[in-house]
Amino acid sequence: MNFPAFRGSHKRIFGRAWWKRSPVSLPDTRSKNPRRNAEFEPRKKHFMKYIDPARTRGLEIGPLDLPMIEPQEGHCEFADYHSTDKLKHMAAELSGTNPDFVPDIDYVIAQGYDAVPRDYDWIAAANILEHVADVIGWLRTVGEHVKPGGLLFLAFPDRKYTFDTHRHLTTFTELVSWA
Repeated sequence: MNFPAFRGSHKRIFGRAWWKRSPVSLPDTRSKNPRRNAEFEPRKKHFMKYIDPARTRGLEIGPLDLPMIEPQEGHCEFADYHSTDKLKHMAAELSGTNPDFVPDIDYVIAQGYDAVPRDYDWIAAANILEHVADVIGWLRTVGEHVKPGGLLFLAFPDRKYTFDTHRHLTTFTELVSWA
């Protein structure tokens, strides 16, 4: 979709100009996740500039124990390669994560995205793309599940702080050749 077409469609999806909106804050009735800290909050604030979870429908892929949108904040469903129970077990085992904050997973996507609806206003995936073997194919698949004019939010970890720090960087040419 070209930008002029998007400019017209955003009002239908988001109700008003996304670049003029202020972030929405809804009360949190649960105990606060300690990982929602000074490092997380700027990412969340930036994300909230573009969506209103109370008025739009979204999907977050791979939330583990730190979803961008908490279930009580609005209309967000969750998809992951693993089930809720498996993620809670993983969060209990991983240092720094907490199974109490793992949201209920609506769609287990280990076998694909067939069960996932195709009408989301936005899709968010943080720290997911670096685990995908066919990035172009994944982007196409995920793109089929967002409405025309919808948004896809991607966040990537800083490579310097991961176990991949000494691995070869994938070039754009390699990425396209794998599609």
